Amino acid sequence: MAQVERCSVCTGNGYISCPICNGKGKIRKDTDFLSNNVFKVGGDVERCQTCQGTGKLLCKICNGAGKILVEKPSSTGFRPFS
Repeated sequence: MAQVERCSVCTGNGYISCPICNGKGKIRKDTDFLSNNVFKVGGDVERCQTCQGTGKLLCKICNGAGKILVEKPSSTGFRPFS
């Protein structure tokens, strides 16, 4: 039996925080990623190109709906024919 539930990835918002700018919508122009999310910071602040300055990205799991369809087993263990 299918059931509509809140998306656990975006917690029902339909979007997630941008991992590049940490949801701020802005990054430093001369940011260089070194390794393991360690980076050197310097330079001017500019709009994040990944999220277009919004600080948010559309959730790819629910496509922005905030809800997903989840298949749940019936209490009898049998699935009805459709």
